[in-house]
Amino acid sequence: MPNTISGWRSKLIKPLTPFLLAALALLLGGASVSAQAICRPVYGHIEGRAQEPPICGADFCSIGTFSGAIQGEYVVATTLNTDQPLPDVYFYTGATTATVQIGNRRGTLQIENTGVFRSGGELTELEAIVGGAGDLAGATGLLFVTGASGEETGQFRYEGMVCLP
Repeated sequence: MPNTISGWRSKLIKPLTPFLLAALALLLGGASVSAQAICRPVYGHIEGRAQEPPICGADFCSIGTFSGAIQGEYVVATTLNTDQPLPDVYFYTGATTATVQIGNRRGTLQIENTGVFRSGGELTELEAIVGGAGDLAGATGLLFVTGASGEETGQFRYEGMVCLP
């Protein structure tokens, strides 16, 4: 009798094992599978304009536009680091809110910035996308920004990766 039962189990369970494992994976990990982000490379240009006097409650405020893979407008509040270890090199951090479109998705991106600039206007910045709203809810990514600014306007190029759930 034991050989008959064990043979029956083997004949029934073996062919069903892949389906049972797949069903278990969907039940246990369905949320993480459906929430996986799709990352895409992005690049383009940014035009910025200083806001005088600073109306954002920070050392420096600017507004501007993204063009290219990211299209839309932004506002950034920037705080200068007062400890400058190198002459003519200034470090800063900032917070950007951008109302943009990426592909066919529209919404708001929350971006944390850190960068360095020289008094001549040359700038390099790393922008970490830390969230979003609307069609961009849950966005993450990194943008590398380079360019130069004058007293009132700036021209920059961005390149990086945006990940959307």
